[in-house]
Amino acid sequence: MEKFFGKKTIPAFLLTLLLALTCIADTQAQTGQAEGNRFLPQDTTLCANSYLLFEIPAEYTCSWLSIDSISLPYGQDTNIFRFQGQAGTDGVGGGVDARHPSAYMLKYQHRDSAAARFDTMLIYALIQPSVDIVMDSALICREEPVLLSPDYALVYESFYETLWSDGSTESDLESNTGGTYTVTTRLKDSLNTCGFITASDSVVLIKVDTALTNIPSIIQTDTTICPDLDLELDATVPYASTQYQWRDTEFPEEILPTDTSFDPNPVYIIEEAGTYSLVLIDSMGCYNAVNINVQEDPEECRPNLRIPDVITPNGDGFNDDLTFQELKYCEDVEIEIVTRWGQVVLKEKVERAEDFHWNGCYKNGSRPLPDGPYFYMVTYKNVYGKKKVQSGTVTIIGSKANN
Repeated sequence: MEKFFGKKTIPAFLLTLLLALTCIADTQAQTGQAEGNRFLPQDTTLCANSYLLFEIPAEYTCSWLSIDSISLPYGQDTNIFRFQGQAGTDGVGGGVDARHPSAYMLKYQHRDSAAARFDTMLIYALIQPSVDIVMDSALICREEPVLLSPDYALVYESFYETLWSDGSTESDLESNTGGTYTVTTRLKDSLNTCGFITASDSVVLIKVDTALTNIPSIIQTDTTICPDLDLELDATVPYASTQYQWRDTEFPEEILPTDTSFDPNPVYIIEEAGTYSLVLIDSMGCYNAVNINVQEDPEECRPNLRIPDVITPNGDGFNDDLTFQELKYCEDVEIEIVTRWGQVVLKEKVERAEDFHWNGCYKNGSRPLPDGPYFYMVTYKNVYGKKKVQSGTVTIIGSKANN
């Protein structure tokens, strides 16, 4: 019989078993028995569709024991022992757990001897290899690698080998590259006296365009809401197939969002502070999610209207007009500009403050006003509809009226 250990490293899960066998060998040495087995190999293999037959000479009385010296039903007062391979559900080991060898101990005693002796043996079951990738295809979403973990037959791994079509020999494969991946597994040639065939299975990885579920840059993970006002979030992406899911809770990691329906509406109205989440899903089933922390900030909601204190309407294209350089939370804007003597040179009303500009001429016409300071008063409504007034001075420098 062929041996499989020799000087090779003994697998960790066999250490306890081999230590027990060593203790038995020590006991045999103390009683004068020679080391090593007399009738059995110390370790051997057994194909699922085969058997092992041992015949001990008739002058010996034999029985099989467990490591704890408990009699086992492999033979009692008989000298012929047959061990059948584990056929499983398909006759070649399907469904059998053959990851660990089975240990046996033969007790035999010569009819002319008063002392019993022992042989110990490990049998490694060899079964037909099998492999099954549970999915025929998988999506690569947002460049994230897909982990392929096939189901293999439960075998003693050292006797079998696995090969992927990309050259990997690991049992699992992780990849974010599209294509067809095939895995094969087989019993090593040096051990395949059983005639088992190679098993294989394939899966197609489909790479999906990441643009379909990119979160729009306008959606911020942290934002503010004005007290007593609604906040409108618009997550529109330029792909009709992309759908949206808004939640008023944080999105749980690594959970496909199937518990709430999707719809084509990218706009969501938030009425109060809290944690919200947005999920985008494309027609292929890839999705992307972001959590949005909304905080109430009264200070942030204060109107902010900034007006320059100097304009130079000289036609050089730089700082020629008076505009509102910073604008937030104000509407229905009215502005009146007067000279130092109270003469009105401009009076306008705009719905949006960003629509206003003054070219430094009388009533925004073509007659330039002379250099000097001018006084303005701006009236507008804040986000709550309350009227506010802001005033200051703007100075004209380099007017064409001076030429």
